Amino acid sequence: MSATLGRLARTILIASLALGARDVAGQGIDPRGDWRTLSTTHFLVHFRAEHETQGRRAAADAERAWARLAAELTPPRGPVDLVVADNVDFSNGYANTFPSNRIVVYAQPPVDVSSLRFYDDWSALLITHELTHVFHLDRSRGVWRGLQRVFGRNPALFPNAYAPSWLTEGLAVYFESKITGAGRIVGSEHRLLARTAAAESRLPRLDQLSLESSVFPGGSQAYVHGSLVVDYVARHGPPDGMRRFVERTSGMLIPYRLNHASRLGFGMSFERGWQRWRDSLSAQLRADSSGSATRDASWRLLTREGWYAAYPRWQDARTIVYAASEGRAVAGEYRVTLGGARERLGRRNALSPNVLLAAGPFAGGTLFSQLEYADPFTVRGDLWVQTGRTIDFGAASRGQRRLTHGQRLSHPDARARDGAIVAVQNVAGTTRLVRVSADGSTVAALTLAAADTQWAEPRWSPDGALVAAVRLTRGGRSAVVVLDTTGLTRHVLSDERAVVSAPSWATDGRTIVWSSDRSGTPQPYAATLDDARPRRVDVTALGVTQPVPSPEGGRLAAMLLRADGLHLAVREIGRDTADDAALSAPAFAQTSTVGDVAAAPGATRAYRAWRSLLPRYWTPLGAQADGGGTLLGAATSGQDVLGRHSYDASLSMNVETRDLEGDVSYRLVRAARPYVDLFATQGWQYDTLAVQRSSGAREERPLDRRTRQVGASLVFARPRYRTSSSLSVGAFWETRAYRSTLPALAAFADSVIGASFPTLGVSGAWTNARRPLLSISPEDGVALSFSAQQRWQDGAGIASGASRRAVGVARAYRSLDLPGFSHHVIAVRAAGGVTDRRTATEFSAGGVSGSSAVLLPGVSVGDPARTFGARGFPAGAQRGLRAAAASVEYRAPLLLPARGLALLPAFLDRVSVSAFADAATAWCPADVDRAEQTLCRRTSSGAPNLVVSPDAPRWLTSVGAELNLDAALQYDQGYRLRVGAAAPVRETERASNRVTVYGTLGLSF
Repeated sequence: MSATLGRLARTILIASLALGARDVAGQGIDPRGDWRTLSTTHFLVHFRAEHETQGRRAAADAERAWARLAAELTPPRGPVDLVVADNVDFSNGYANTFPSNRIVVYAQPPVDVSSLRFYDDWSALLITHELTHVFHLDRSRGVWRGLQRVFGRNPALFPNAYAPSWLTEGLAVYFESKITGAGRIVGSEHRLLARTAAAESRLPRLDQLSLESSVFPGGSQAYVHGSLVVDYVARHGPPDGMRRFVERTSGMLIPYRLNHASRLGFGMSFERGWQRWRDSLSAQLRADSSGSATRDASWRLLTREGWYAAYPRWQDARTIVYAASEGRAVAGEYRVTLGGARERLGRRNALSPNVLLAAGPFAGGTLFSQLEYADPFTVRGDLWVQTGRTIDFGAASRGQRRLTHGQRLSHPDARARDGAIVAVQNVAGTTRLVRVSADGSTVAALTLAAADTQWAEPRWSPDGALVAAVRLTRGGRSAVVVLDTTGLTRHVLSDERAVVSAPSWATDGRTIVWSSDRSGTPQPYAATLDDARPRRVDVTALGVTQPVPSPEGGRLAAMLLRADGLHLAVREIGRDTADDAALSAPAFAQTSTVGDVAAAPGATRAYRAWRSLLPRYWTPLGAQADGGGTLLGAATSGQDVLGRHSYDASLSMNVETRDLEGDVSYRLVRAARPYVDLFATQGWQYDTLAVQRSSGAREERPLDRRTRQVGASLVFARPRYRTSSSLSVGAFWETRAYRSTLPALAAFADSVIGASFPTLGVSGAWTNARRPLLSISPEDGVALSFSAQQRWQDGAGIASGASRRAVGVARAYRSLDLPGFSHHVIAVRAAGGVTDRRTATEFSAGGVSGSSAVLLPGVSVGDPARTFGARGFPAGAQRGLRAAAASVEYRAPLLLPARGLALLPAFLDRVSVSAFADAATAWCPADVDRAEQTLCRRTSSGAPNLVVSPDAPRWLTSVGAELNLDAALQYDQGYRLRVGAAAPVRETERASNRVTVYGTLGLSF
């Protein structure tokens, strides 16, 4: 490790005591509780004791998926860790090949994710998708495998990990459908999204597919279009084309030659395959446009924002409320009239039905559900009521009240006569319907919780005697089912192998309308309780979801998909709109390939962390040491599967002096609060000092300093969907030892400066700033942070004794609804710091503030975050025992290119501009004895007559502008690149130029 990197690492570790530098966001897995491990042929399956049933079924699904994938691709090395967790109320999973092959799946069926809702067995589908990633990304051959034999599972040595996400996710989606017979390739939504984009001539190129894209549907484009192109080239290539392709990319020295590998594997390049797919889709659209089945003109759009919208509900005959996340603003409830007048009614954490309460204790309010953190590991869904107009700024929405706590509820509906609620409740591995009292105090099951049956989207009938809901059963079947208030099934109106969703009652109390994609695209259907034969209500060229009849029965409201997202639309309906001919066999009527229900046998044992915690790789380090010499060493890290233990370690040796430098940090996570951080470091600094001999001559003598630090901190995190806060308290001990060819010099330094420096520190942070999907900056909120520490120092100098230090920073953001793809933002920042005359470390003012990224060990780009930065001035232009800074910026969107260059690993998403004014100063109070406190008498090395530490604030002030590029390197890894120019307007003699041009990474604040 270079001395510069070593100092950076030590600074970060020490700052974690005062600033909570380590990540304190919510964990992916809740490591608490009694975790068990089940060993199978290819997996180590980990689950909490109460989830053993789900764990054993997941183990059987995983072995079945392994057997089928092994017939397609080369199996990965070693056993795979599979974690089955139930700490969040949303469906997801992820896979890692570093530091070992690991998969995490959440035991939550994807009934609330329309693109994932066509499944035969949701667990098998999810595990197959994630296991495909392990098969694909773990594979390495040739030089890559040779390097792994030396350096282990170094994350830089997996060639397939350099592929773009549209390829890795597209390949996983391809196999999820090929292996299970269901999933997104077989389902309708991916093709519907592509068809809709093509109809408006907005089908993207491959270089436009990135997880960082700000064009609808955002990062999902990588899944949607990536899966379609992978499916196309695989179907039109040789039977073993996928294996040949993966084997080729696993050994390519330059992993970015995707078209070359595709030609060798499939017989055509990805770009050629995508062009052919686009052409075939365009031809199909031209053929469809000449038919009589296209009636989109009968629908009238009421919204123009796009992105995500859902759950329309008629408030009266001319007003509809719905939920939306429309890109420029965070999710919320909206109201729109048939004339198109739109109003935002309140903020939401996610999209949910908004139900007007006509009776009960909260009559006149709005019922909805949303997710919220219960602790840093756990996210739960609950019911809320909005009782009045909210103040939609900042963290809290006034007038919102929580009805339930930790009940795992979603998709509520309220009965008109008394406010009684029906909702979906998540339980481990499935969902059920429940009834909830109007005040939220009691929750009672309406249906049983069964592993192979899920329930979704319940709605009360107008008279409150019946409930319509969607029932999903193993084998990919969906049905519209009508239940009575005891949970007894009274009617089954539709039961088919398709995606059936969003049943809604007409005001007659006998007719139910829903959407089904049995024809290949979602269309509205209707049936009556007296005649259960479904009839198609309308036929559109694209798709209609969530249809809702108006109160008077003459209109239908629904969500229509367009290239820029979902829109709320209405159309007139009448008796002549029914379409009996539409009841042909469903497009998805193929036989399910789901296997028999199975649970893996075998005894379980208590989870042991050590096996997955052992280091699996090392990275060589080499750099120039301070004062000359070369540092050579190695670094490694590790984390156990559950995340209870994690560590980083490095060790380097100066080959000239044989001195050792290194650091090790460790985090223990066994409780929601606090996390325990420990660290230890050792470093060397090599200086020289002019010494006067008895003869009067002066000579340079070396004075080397060895610094050792050990410390511990407790980190308390409180993440929330609208706020985030943390508190860190810690202590560390620093010791110094000096070495010189002149022993008296080392003894003098030790006696004056001291050898022991214990420190206590505390820090905190809180923010409620929001980040909408298309934002260029934090918006509409504040961010506050502080740190304070006390440091003791022995020795005979002025710095001996106790020294105190405190820093506070406040940031505020306000959005402006002006033209552009996102809001304009006014951002303001103020900071202040104070320390006493005994301090051994002063504040500094000046320099560009940003963030840095490590490209290679010892090689980083960017600038550090500076508390008292001032653009246009060099870092450390002023130093002192007091410091202050303030900045104001105007940030405006400029362009939304959202594209790359061919298939090179770079992507430019958003371009914005900002104009700023900075002011910063650092000074030493006039009453400080500068002869004793050497920090206050430093002068500039370039201009020794200019005092760096003034005795009163002398503001470094500048103005300038920046061009901000939100881009992705390695296809999908987002960065903000800032290029700016700053001109000093006060204290200009402290600046090196009249105008300074600079480049850096990250937000300024």
